[in-house]
Amino acid sequence: MNWLAIETSGNTSSVALQTGDGIESRVLGGGNAPASGEVIASISGLLADTGISLDQLEGIAVSVGPGAFTGVRVACSVAQGLAVARGVAVAPVVSLDAVAHAEAADTVLALLDARMGEVYWARYRRDASGLLQREAIGVCAPDALTLPDGERWTVCGAGFTEYRASFAPAVLTLLDEGDVRALPDAAGLLRWCAAHRPEVVAPEALAPRYVRDKVALTTAERVAKAMKA
Repeated sequence: MNWLAIETSGNTSSVALQTGDGIESRVLGGGNAPASGEVIASISGLLADTGISLDQLEGIAVSVGPGAFTGVRVACSVAQGLAVARGVAVAPVVSLDAVAHAEAADTVLALLDARMGEVYWARYRRDASGLLQREAIGVCAPDALTLPDGERWTVCGAGFTEYRASFAPAVLTLLDEGDVRALPDAAGLLRWCAAHRPEVVAPEALAPRYVRDKVALTTAERVAKAMKA
């Protein structure tokens, strides 16, 4: 099994390669979304280090977000280019799914920083097969997040650490902390794919997963927000 993964949806970017049961990964520069050339160079280096050629790839897992607008588009475009050139199918993975997969709890809340004072969130429940299955996903201000009454949730993802003080007390009382510093990474995409065996799609069908239409505040909104701070 030779699978490549590309994750550029968040504050850190990475690529990873699974050969058999082993996973090798490379971290790209943090902060801003990497250019497509940087991603391709990292993939080339990873393949060279592991002795695998593009012709030997069986599939490409790619994070489709939600996440940074530019970063998600970079990952999708690189994956599409490689997949079309080599006739390889791709597996789109939701970034929140990969973060939640690392938790062993039966009910999981994954949170990632959506910028603009908001969080991307998703709720998961473990099914009869033992796999976490996503039941809801969205984006909102931290103080607007609600949870079903009477259930406890294991929270994970760096969005919780970023906005801990902003969540409503009624929500905080329902949470048990998991890995609250977790960010999506390429190795996590591969582990999620290995567990869930997702359906692959043709390269041309690959598209970013957006949960909101607005990707930036206007100048007036930024000024108003600064005045309230």
